[in-house]
Amino acid sequence: MDYHKISRRVYYGDTDKMNVYYANYLYWYEQARIEFLRSVNINYKDLEASGLGLPIAKVICNYKAELHLDDEFVVITSISELTKWSITFYHQLVVDTKVVNIATIKAVLVDLQTKKLAQWPSDIYKILERLEEHNELL
Repeated sequence: MDYHKISRRVYYGDTDKMNVYYANYLYWYEQARIEFLRSVNINYKDLEASGLGLPIAKVICNYKAELHLDDEFVVITSISELTKWSITFYHQLVVDTKVVNIATIKAVLVDLQTKKLAQWPSDIYKILERLEEHNELL
């Protein structure tokens, strides 16, 4: 598996007077990243319990079209870059076949006690490396 998909719907609370509130895309991308990791048996809660965190370091979000109340959409997530200390996710938000939004989101691995960069545990790195190498979404 090289990418992961989640399906969602736009609810009234997701909108403002000008359609979907822009920050909600980041919330949906967070859900997609967590589910992507869960799909390959990497549980974020377990990662934190082991003393590691994955804060966001960089976001690039390109709005291509609008989302509207009651739209059904899919978020497609893959890995675009992996290092010993970070991971960059590539997200596409799609309605039917139309790409509405594209984002790249870089997270860095940190030791939660020292707040310094940490390296991936070798077992997790091997899983993520395999996914990055076989990425067909990009």
